[in-house]
Amino acid sequence: MNSHSVSAPSAGSSALSPASRPTAPAADFTPPPPALQWLVTNWQVPAACLCLVVIAALDLGQRGDFPVAAFYVAPVLLALWSQNTQHALYLAYAATGLSVLGFMGGPLGGPHGAEMANRILSIAMVWLAAALSLQRWRREKTLERAFSDMERRVRDRTDELTRANSSLQTEIADRKGKEELLRQLSGHLMHAQDQERRRIARELHD
Repeated sequence: MNSHSVSAPSAGSSALSPASRPTAPAADFTPPPPALQWLVTNWQVPAACLCLVVIAALDLGQRGDFPVAAFYVAPVLLALWSQNTQHALYLAYAATGLSVLGFMGGPLGGPHGAEMANRILSIAMVWLAAALSLQRWRREKTLERAFSDMERRVRDRTDELTRANSSLQTEIADRKGKEELLRQLSGHLMHAQDQERRRIARELHD
C-alpha cells in the first residue's frame, strides 16, 4: 500500500518578506505650543512669581516677629537668571508694594521702629538687586548696539570690497581686450611688413 504524505507549508514560506511587509507611517513631530516653550525657556519667571506669592502670604499672615520681609529679594534675584532682565524690575515693583502692604496691614505694622527698619532694609535689598538687573540690561543693550555697529561696518566694508573687486575685474577684462587688440595689430603690421619686403625683393630681382 503506497501512502502519500502531504507536507504542510512551513511557517517561513508563508511569512511575508521584509520588503512586502506593511510599514507603519512615521509619526509627525508636532512642536510644543509657544506657551510651553516660553515656560521652558523662562522657567525662572514663574518660579520667582510663585516664590513672591508664598513670601507675601507668609508676610501678610504672620503672627510672630520673624522678618519675612527680608526674603522679598529672593524672587528678584531668581528673575535675574531669566533672558529678559526687565522681569526683575517688575518683580521689584511688586515686592516693594507687598512689603509696604505687609507693614501697613500686618499685625506688626504701625510705629514699631524695628519693623520699619526691617522693611526699609528689605526694600533696599530688593532695589539693589533690581539695580543689578538694570545694569545688566544696559550692558546688554550696549553690546547689542556695538554688535549692530560692527555688523554695519562689516557689511559696508564687504560692499566696498565687492565694488572694488568688480571694478578690478572690469579693468582686467578691459586690459585683456586691449592687449588682444594690440597683438592683432602687431600681427597685421608684421604681416604687412613681410608682404612689403617680398614685393621689394621681387622688384629688385626683376
